[in-house]
Amino acid sequence: MFLRKLLTFSLLLGFALSAIEARAQDISNGNLRLILNGDTGSFFLYFLSDPETMRYEPLFNSRQNLASFSSVSVNGRVYRLGDRNFRPRYERYDGNPSFVFESQDLIVRQVFTPVKTQGSSVINGVMITFNIQNEGSQSAMVGLRMLLDTELGEGRGRVPFITSQRILNDEMLIDSSVSGERFWISRGQNVSLMGSIINPLNPSDKAPDYVHFANWNLLNRAKWQARFSARRSFNNNSAVCYIYEPAELESAHAFSYTIFLTTEDVSWYNNALVTDRQIAQRQETSVPAQTRQTTPPPREPATISITAIQEEARMEAQISNESPERLTLVRLNELIDRFLSGDLYLNEQDMIEIENFLNRHR
Repeated sequence: MFLRKLLTFSLLLGFALSAIEARAQDISNGNLRLILNGDTGSFFLYFLSDPETMRYEPLFNSRQNLASFSSVSVNGRVYRLGDRNFRPRYERYDGNPSFVFESQDLIVRQVFTPVKTQGSSVINGVMITFNIQNEGSQSAMVGLRMLLDTELGEGRGRVPFITSQRILNDEMLIDSSVSGERFWISRGQNVSLMGSIINPLNPSDKAPDYVHFANWNLLNRAKWQARFSARRSFNNNSAVCYIYEPAELESAHAFSYTIFLTTEDVSWYNNALVTDRQIAQRQETSVPAQTRQTTPPPREPATISITAIQEEARMEAQISNESPERLTLVRLNELIDRFLSGDLYLNEQDMIEIENFLNRHR
């Protein structure tokens, strides 16, 4: 059983080596790491919590590719961006990474612009801009929805969300036209994720009609807006959903919506103006991710260190100008070959470590 698994991992490593660069874009700026999945059109954010060990922590659920996503409503029908009706395509837009989702009559561009808030000395967030262009000959009713599977505020004794005016321990639906709320925070032990409700750089910009804080399963099952129930529990599975209600989009016209995701900087979200815009220059030095261990501790400790292997690969990649993820996969493949030939001992926890790494690169 164990040997069969290792042989399977060896095959998976081979597939991953040939496909990793084509499928994923890994961009590091300042203390932020952005990963764009070209297969699903999804993205993940990590923050450098420990520069000495190069430990990056996810700012929202990074274990499941499809847990966070965006959708568009077109004339009453809802389409998930990244599915067969809106296949993703990666490209640069004004120098910034972006996805393009295109159907017969609609083009949706999602652009990720690095942001440095006032309280940070380096890049610590992204401005996500959705541009929805009507290429058809007739007007259409078009809306946008973005779901984030948050997790930093989960766990015993923690507060799921904090907004500019309240603490959220239960489900909440915010109507931006009357609430006066400016932001929300999902605060973890080491890092925090902060999201905009009002654009901190341009308060007159179009705000989401609703921001729904609720249990992820509830929001994930809903095609558009889930039914709100006051005092319903998050059940330790929190999520936030942005909703821009459908509006008439004329032919050859476009809608533009902007959402900020950064680490915590309350004063910037409260006080920043258009003249304070601080969009920093890009720095695309790839560094390895260090994600949270989610498997139960084994009976026998691991004999290998994925972190050490990644760090060695990162250092070699800087010299050879190769992908650190590819070099990490090469080293893992070499370890499996040595195990199969009897030159190296690998235990069950080693197998779990390798499997977790592969799952992040499928």
